[in-house]
Amino acid sequence: MALDPRLQPNTNVIIDFYLAELEVSVADLRFALEKMKETKRGGQEIRTAVLTKSTGLKFVGDAIKLMSAESPFEFSICNTEKDAVRWLHLPEEEVLQFWVETRKNALEQHPVEVDSTLTP
Repeated sequence: MALDPRLQPNTNVIIDFYLAELEVSVADLRFALEKMKETKRGGQEIRTAVLTKSTGLKFVGDAIKLMSAESPFEFSICNTEKDAVRWLHLPEEEVLQFWVETRKNALEQHPVEVDSTLTP
């Protein structure tokens, strides 16, 4: 994310890990912290909402915040789409409708069993 040339200053980012099963190590935490610091050094202020149903990822987020004394950037681990949109102060109805359409298109291309409560 931090190396994406399309990234503009003061960007809001939503990372949708809702259907993902993640395993995270201490090395992964250190890597995430370094990438956040690189982004900050590049002068980019980024607010990131991470959507997940994983309580483990919530603990990882807390660990990252504790391990980083200088708070490289703001992020929140969210359990619902609405929580992510609200935390980022985005227009709720418009963003949720976009999310519904995007997820529908993705699932048509890559069918999986969906356990999501996303509604427009």
